[in-house]
Amino acid sequence: MVRTKRCSRGLVVLCGMAALTASLISACKIGPSFRTPWAPSAEKWNAADGKVFIGQPADPREWWKAFNDPVLDSLIDRGLQQNLTLQAASLRIVQARAAKVLTAGTLFPIITGGGSASHLNLSENVKPDVDVTVPNVSVNIPRGLDAILDRLPPVLQVTGKPDVNITPKLDLYDAGFDTLWELDLWGGKRRGLEAARAELDAAYAGYDDVRVSLVAEVAATYIEIRTLEARLAALRAVVATEKKFQAIANDKFAKKQTPETDIHIAQAFVGQTESAIPAVEAALARAQNSLSILLGLPPQDVRALVGEPRPIPVASAEVAVGIPADLLRRRPDVRVAEHLAHAQMARIGKAKAHLLPSFSIFGSIGLAASKSNLFFEDESVRGAYGLLGNINGIIFYPLLIEGVRLQDARYEEAVLTYQQAVLRAQAEVENSIVGFLKAKDAEAILQKSNDAANRAAELALDFYDKGQVIVSVPLFAIALQGSFSDRVLLEQGSAATNLVAVYKAMGGGWQNRQGQELVPEEIRARMKDRTEWWTFAGPSDLRTARTEPEAK
Repeated sequence: MVRTKRCSRGLVVLCGMAALTASLISACKIGPSFRTPWAPSAEKWNAADGKVFIGQPADPREWWKAFNDPVLDSLIDRGLQQNLTLQAASLRIVQARAAKVLTAGTLFPIITGGGSASHLNLSENVKPDVDVTVPNVSVNIPRGLDAILDRLPPVLQVTGKPDVNITPKLDLYDAGFDTLWELDLWGGKRRGLEAARAELDAAYAGYDDVRVSLVAEVAATYIEIRTLEARLAALRAVVATEKKFQAIANDKFAKKQTPETDIHIAQAFVGQTESAIPAVEAALARAQNSLSILLGLPPQDVRALVGEPRPIPVASAEVAVGIPADLLRRRPDVRVAEHLAHAQMARIGKAKAHLLPSFSIFGSIGLAASKSNLFFEDESVRGAYGLLGNINGIIFYPLLIEGVRLQDARYEEAVLTYQQAVLRAQAEVENSIVGFLKAKDAEAILQKSNDAANRAAELALDFYDKGQVIVSVPLFAIALQGSFSDRVLLEQGSAATNLVAVYKAMGGGWQNRQGQELVPEEIRARMKDRTEWWTFAGPSDLRTARTEPEAK
């Protein structure tokens, strides 16, 4: 009974000391602390003209609505709900969250429990050496009885050492709890948890990056579809004009007013223009298939989704682009690189902790008895506790320091990756701004030429009908008309696509996911069925709705 109380009291004291020690060293974390690395950033956008692209702070939360196209709005909403790549990115968040929980678990004691009931049957030839000594006892024998004892047969005489018979069989009943707690004296485990948290932040930023790319690709593909539809309409209009000329030539030939060559030349021009239509139709089919995949649908005719042909989308007259420094907090790919650098720096501290001695507390308490009816008695309590030390970091220092150097070199690589991401982001914005402005310049020039070509074709047809010009004049004017109309449409589509690239480069499109459930309900239901989650770590935890501020 006394030993039981001492054992229990010792375990309580040891656990209390461990808790006190942990609280005293909780602020100690070996290794460098993370700060966002420096990255080269320009003060302003070189390509911004101050008219279309202005330096006011940008808010590209739902930038696609600047095109004022309800069809585009509905397509992006559908893509955000159904795109498979985006759903895969949301599951990477779930994986990172699970990894963080597992890492956090290493900070706490490992507690195991169990019990057993066994019967041991030892070999007959395995017996312990037992020596039983009977102490000398002084006995007063009444007078006359000693003579009677001397006359007893030898088998009935009392000896000084009794026989001891040991059976080779044993029953054992045992149950209890064991614990092992490696103290995080130097903060190595907490550095590991810091790295896991940074990787979770990187997973969120990676999801945002996929979201930015998705909305931009849906918008760009939609613009491509509208551009191809407009080009098809323009080509068919040119064919109609050429057929009109062919009818005039046929009529004039019937009246003997023009040679037969005019008829064949007109037919050749019609065939040449018509031959360009299948290539544009094929490109349109490919764009529609791409849109289907972006919406999480098998390749199909998406006319039910995009509706009848509409004009190429045109955005508002002004675009706020802010300053280059804004990209550091808005671009998800830049934030991914920053979080990964943070995780890598935390691993330096984790590696450094292996260089120092480590200490673990162990303890065990339970019940053990050789008979079941004695199992719950006080005397059946067993226990043990103690402190373990490890100095491998000192013994193997030359080897383990290379692990620290490895993590440090990886951190420097992560810093360079972050800096490169910042430079690439700025270059993408500059390129897309230039692309938009130059496309608009080219469109303005071509539009004037297209107007002139349209007027020339109109006059040439009338002059040919009146016999005032030869066949080559109207045909050349019609061909010129078709060429300029197609180039105007291409530049219109290019301008719209470059504007989409501007918004994408500025990191727009992820902000409106805040407060939304990232993992679809169908996926959560499937995971629940497979894993039978019903505890506090159940499927409700998959409804990740993290809100991350744009600025740190």
